Amino acid sequence: MPIILSPHRTDERIAGHSCLLRDYGPVLRIRPPEGGDKDRSTWFPTTIPATDEGRGKSWRVANIATAVVLFPIVKRQSESISLGYVSSRILESTVIVVGVVGVLAVVTLRQDLAGGGGADAALVGRSLVALKDQTFLIGPAFCAGFGNGLLLGHLMYRSGLVPRPMALIGLIGGPIACATATAVLFGVYEQQSPVNFLFTAPEIVWEASLGIWLVTKGFRPCPLITGTAPKSTQVPEAP
Repeated sequence: MPIILSPHRTDERIAGHSCLLRDYGPVLRIRPPEGGDKDRSTWFPTTIPATDEGRGKSWRVANIATAVVLFPIVKRQSESISLGYVSSRILESTVIVVGVVGVLAVVTLRQDLAGGGGADAALVGRSLVALKDQTFLIGPAFCAGFGNGLLLGHLMYRSGLVPRPMALIGLIGGPIACATATAVLFGVYEQQSPVNFLFTAPEIVWEASLGIWLVTKGFRPCPLITGTAPKSTQVPEAP
């Protein structure tokens, strides 16, 4: 039986590597000083690694790259849902940029004040840290759960580009990720709590499995890829 190679193999590899970079690349975070107090209110002024800015950049670049290379393929299934998926990834990246700006502001204030500033500087630092936390809650939590989980999972499930049981994980994990992000937003539990990680795990498994599948195997041969999918026709409205 001949092996059918996908004509989009390069795009599939780019999308797969972007998914893995987004999920398992270093995550932008503000860390307490070595051996210091774990209380976040005391983290300003503190040492923030310069590489954290690059982590935020790699995350948003991976978001956009995944959407850009997948859109020409998945739009054949549903252009409106595909546009919604791309829009959610752009929104997620934009929100992440806001968090990165907050981190850069903390770095600038720390350098300008050189360890001084007193209570006012600490208040500003705490505010910027809180801004970063909220952007990473709204962006990677809500937007990824809705866009990458629900919308992309629906496109992959209906088209058969990947095994449907795998796409079903995204369809289930996406709404759960949005629900647990809502619980964190209203203070039910902390964002770093084991409960939140447990509820986010299906979305993580979906994104990781999608990335690994695209890198190693690529899309499955289906009418959407081979060009034999029936074109949808619109019935003209009666005058």
